[in-house]
Amino acid sequence: MRSRDSILGLITGSLVLSMVALATGIVRGKVSASFLGADGVGLVSQLTALSVLGTTIALAGISTAATVVIGRAHGRADAEEVRTLTAYVIRRPVLVSIAFCAVVLPFSSPIASALLGSPSHSFKLAVAIASIPFNVFSACVNVVLIATQRAKRSIAANVISLALGTGSTISAVAYFGLPGAVASVLLTSVISTAVVTWRERNWVATVIASGHRPSDASRREFVVLGLASFALALASSVLDSGQRAILIHELGLKQAGLFQAISMASGQGFAALVNGVMLYLSPTLAALVAASSARALPEWRRALDITVSLVAALSLVCIISAPVALRVLFSDEFSDAAPALRWQAGAEVLRASAFVIGAILLPLGARVAWLSIGLGTVGIQAALSWLLIPEIGLEALPTAFAVGFAFNLVVSLGWAYHRGWRINVVSLNLVLVVAVALMLGSWPLGETVRILPLGIATIATALLAWRGFRRRERGYDVVATN
Repeated sequence: MRSRDSILGLITGSLVLSMVALATGIVRGKVSASFLGADGVGLVSQLTALSVLGTTIALAGISTAATVVIGRAHGRADAEEVRTLTAYVIRRPVLVSIAFCAVVLPFSSPIASALLGSPSHSFKLAVAIASIPFNVFSACVNVVLIATQRAKRSIAANVISLALGTGSTISAVAYFGLPGAVASVLLTSVISTAVVTWRERNWVATVIASGHRPSDASRREFVVLGLASFALALASSVLDSGQRAILIHELGLKQAGLFQAISMASGQGFAALVNGVMLYLSPTLAALVAASSARALPEWRRALDITVSLVAALSLVCIISAPVALRVLFSDEFSDAAPALRWQAGAEVLRASAFVIGAILLPLGARVAWLSIGLGTVGIQAALSWLLIPEIGLEALPTAFAVGFAFNLVVSLGWAYHRGWRINVVSLNLVLVVAVALMLGSWPLGETVRILPLGIATIATALLAWRGFRRRERGYDVVATN
């Protein structure tokens, strides 16, 4: 079995998508601020957030479940099972979203009063709610593309949708003001659905019309994995909101603003890179393990080398340029966040390593271990944030981030070793050297002292890159206990 995606192609695509999303978000924000004012922007952002929340509830974590379950069928080259599962993945969440809308719409007036401040906004809320089934359909088709190793098509569809959606939003806001902005919440969802349906027209209609149902075992796995993924995503969202709340309460709004700069750097740069890797690695490992392919272990090892080398290179740039970058991208006031940004950048290698190593858990059926490690990571970060923010301020958040993902990395690595999956010793040592050197280099040392650990990190990063980008390792049998 050969993947139609490549790890480098998906990393590039993910970064491009992230940059397009950032650019279109800035343009939309500028236009909305000019035509709507602060009140209008606040109302539309709340409507968008409610649409996203409803979409998340309707999807119920199906993305992770579909990647594993469909990926396995794809790895076994079971085309009929893939079609059956694809129909289930698309139909079920869409039907749930329609039912959700039917239940919520009659209560739009009291919901609008509670969440938007006035029952007069009930029609605007109804427009936002109507966007949910369209969002769900687009998301489900994209999930299927990723699970069947066609993530490049998903990325391309999202880029096209962002471009068309931004154009329609600007036109609607410029011509109709606030009503146009409200309508654009629904319009952008319809555009996304139209784009993905047109691009995948050769199979979407046929698959949805399929009358077959997946097996009871497959449906149970969808439910279990979906709920686990939903619980983990919810915990992460609560963690983010809670960290910001503690910052505001203990240190004031300015520190929360500084944290937003760090969060943007982490989300738009590092997270986009890691997400690109996972778009490739998750479905690939699910397929290869299901097919008992000898390529599974080499692909896993190679992904670690490539991911850590790229993340480490970005970390080095971020550590060196942190004060200047903050002043250029934000303002002089944000340069106070430079120490925390450096510390965050140094810790990103831990997250990248943990994600790649942990990617083997679900393909091997370790659902409880996957959820426990994820919730343990969030719990450690929450506890350390609560304890350290009053003591050391903004630096507490990257500290909690580093400790949480160090725990994740160690436990995931230990579980993988227990199941017979071994990281190459040279690669593992290089990863550890890079992580420690970057953490030391990001510590508040003098610029002269910082040169040594950053130099060591640069050499180790170059060696990892050479190992990852050279000719692929020869395949051999995976020895793992099930």
